[in-house]
Parts: sequence; C-alpha cells; structure tokens
Amino acid sequence: MVLINTIEIIHFLIKYHPHQSVYFNVLAGDVEKNFERDYYGVSYKKALTQLLSQETEDTLRIYSQDYTGKINVMNFTKTDAQRIKFVDRIEDANYFISLFNPRYINQLDINQRPINNNDSVIIDISIKNYSLIKILKLNK
Repeated sequence: MVLINTIEIIHFLIKYHPHQSVYFNVLAGDVEKNFERDYYGVSYKKALTQLLSQETEDTLRIYSQDYTGKINVMNFTKTDAQRIKFVDRIEDANYFISLFNPRYINQLDINQRPINNNDSVIIDISIKNYSLIKILKLNK
C-alpha cells in the first residue's frame, strides 16, 4: 500500500511540475474551501505568459490584490515586461488576476468594483479540477 501511494505521489509531482506543491490527498477534505492552492504564486508566470500571447494590446492593464503577481514581471523579457502594467485600482484595469481563493474574490466587494457576471474568465490554470489562478477580462 505504501509503495502504491508513493508511486502515485511521484507521478503527480512529475506530471504537474512546476505546480507540484499543490498536491492534496484524500485526507485533505474539502480543498476548495479549506486550502490556498498556490501559496507561493508559481502559477503567475504561466498565466501572465498566456495573457501576453493571446492578447494583442500594447499595454495590459492588470489589477492584482497581492504583491506576488506584481513581482512576477521580473520573469519576463524587457519587451514583455513593458506590456504588463499593474494598476492600483481595479477601475483602471482591463484584467483582474488572482490566485484562486474565494476569499480574495469576495474581498473585492468591500472597497473596489465588484467582480460581476459580465467579466469573463479568459485564463484558468487548474490542477485536478482545482483552480490555481484565474485571469478575468473586465467588461466596463
């Protein structure tokens, strides 16, 4: 039994690299409600890379509620980094990016423009049906 479990874990670590830190076993309970999935923000680079490749605007105005998203710009070439502009207010943004954690989305209603049904998810990076990060295109 231990050998089978070890093989399963190793398979997961290899298959989902670099997101292997989001491993959950059946004993974890309700992952959606109880855990932050990508605590270190590793998925920001992949999400921002996808955004850069699929959107054609010269400047991508992005609102992020956490600093991890902003420092990930250092992972890009100067040309790509210049296209990414993080803004301080969601009203000034065309995109909203966040590690998928329901409490972050709900906090947006307190002081900022709320996420609404007209906003569309354009990037969703998931592992085993658990969202790690989402980018929403904000419709104004």
